[in-house]
Amino acid sequence: MDRKQRVVLKAPIHTQNCNHYGQHISRGFSALKYLCGPQGTWRAVCNLSYTFNYYEKYATPSHPFDREKLLDAASHPPNMTTCRDADGILLSDFSESGEIDAEEPPSDYERYAFIEHWGMNEYGKHGTPFNHAWFDDNFIARVAMCTYSTAFHPWGLYESSTLSRFVVFEGTKTHDPYPNALEDPVQYPDQISLHALFLANNNRWEEVIITSDALIKKSGLLNDAEGCLIYQHIQSLFSHIKSLQLKIPGSQTFGNWKTGVQHNDGTLVNTETTVLAMLALGAGSLWKFEPLEYPMSPCPGFPQFPDTLPHVLCARLYEKDNVGDGLVSHGPFARFPLGIYSTLFDVRVLNVSGTFCLRIGPNFSKNFKILN
Repeated sequence: MDRKQRVVLKAPIHTQNCNHYGQHISRGFSALKYLCGPQGTWRAVCNLSYTFNYYEKYATPSHPFDREKLLDAASHPPNMTTCRDADGILLSDFSESGEIDAEEPPSDYERYAFIEHWGMNEYGKHGTPFNHAWFDDNFIARVAMCTYSTAFHPWGLYESSTLSRFVVFEGTKTHDPYPNALEDPVQYPDQISLHALFLANNNRWEEVIITSDALIKKSGLLNDAEGCLIYQHIQSLFSHIKSLQLKIPGSQTFGNWKTGVQHNDGTLVNTETTVLAMLALGAGSLWKFEPLEYPMSPCPGFPQFPDTLPHVLCARLYEKDNVGDGLVSHGPFARFPLGIYSTLFDVRVLNVSGTFCLRIGPNFSKNFKILN
């Protein structure tokens, strides 16, 4: 197809069918700010080259498979490399010729894209960067940037005839990237997750539950558990994602996520992990708030979270006659577009029982009883 007929992607294509991903306030916005900042992975496209392939199955005589040479070439910024991603799609191959196009389609935004990583570990130490821009990383980052209403989007994306596995985040009902994920002997967690999202796009909720439960069992932590695991553990999974978010070294501001889940495991902050976590935190809502994080504010006298468990609402119930008025948090003090909204409140408590009260404005309150 002629290059001029290709469609450059600026916004999700399938939004009419999209399972909604909302904005997590303030964790999602702080991650986006860090990702696009000087220590993040949002970089100007400079001297983009395509010489070697990272995946052996996509090797060609012109672009052989050689990870070692690719990693070396990508370690000398500002020069940037690219190659075919896990789906075989090449960034900026607007004509789908198998080569990057020297002349990009006209655009009204700068040539910037997300790279794999900038060599930052959990302590903010800068090592060897992988100044390499993937199509798939930038595709899923674009979904997150649209979700968080940014005025800019990654360069180099186009509507490829080969679909990215990440189109499931845009609500596609026709493309299941891994239909046999559960039958695969290895059962890769990412493939199971993407298959579950495809099922959700088609409202096949019983299969979603079965697939999600299989993913939880895959962790090996709940082999003896019974019943619907995803319903039992969805809030703890959400809490766990928050617990893995790193703080910017030397500050109390949350930044990005690294690849691994163990402390000091040597893994680095990267684009894909961060944008997927941003989407996960806001899934199923327009906005999500945390009780003691901006723009919410703690009520006077409410006991603060211990530093070791900032992600868990360890509420300690106390009588109104004690310090404070018995309330946990005020807010959010924000203006929203006029309309009708459904509001969901999740409370995770440890070893407590009693009554919680939800108050909205001066004329509405609702009591919730929690049994130990």
